[in-house]
Amino acid sequence: MPPPRERRWPRIAAGYIILLLVLGGITAFAFETAGPAYQPLVLRLAVALLLAVVLLHIRSHFRGDPLWDSPSTFENALAPERVAPKFDGSLVKLRGELADSLKRRAYFDRVLWPRLEAIAAESNPGGDDIEPPPKPRFGWRGPSLAVLAGLISRLEEPK
Repeated sequence: MPPPRERRWPRIAAGYIILLLVLGGITAFAFETAGPAYQPLVLRLAVALLLAVVLLHIRSHFRGDPLWDSPSTFENALAPERVAPKFDGSLVKLRGELADSLKRRAYFDRVLWPRLEAIAAESNPGGDDIEPPPKPRFGWRGPSLAVLAGLISRLEEPK
């Protein structure tokens, strides 16, 4: 597949620079070796060759060169498709629970906190219970993410 149109300009500019250097070297060599009667002809041929290359490039651009056209459906089908990321359902559910617990204190007290206590009991049988987070300033909102992160990190610590 051809590169996108926006990223081709450095390659085109480098090609023209190389063409000018090679054509200039050949022209200088031919100009010095040609007799005085043929020197203007050498310069005219070099300018004509450079002009022909530029005009052919411009013509192919406006004519619809396949390298400039957008890729066809067949070319698009050749490109590998991106695999859609798959999320575990429990991760999506946990994210929703955390968002709900931040919005409403009642959800935190009735749903998320008992689950955290059950996880703590499973991970640390016979150990100390975890202490509840401090009540936020607004009684209807749940604890902040920093408080929840601290609670979960305390659950993960080995005792």
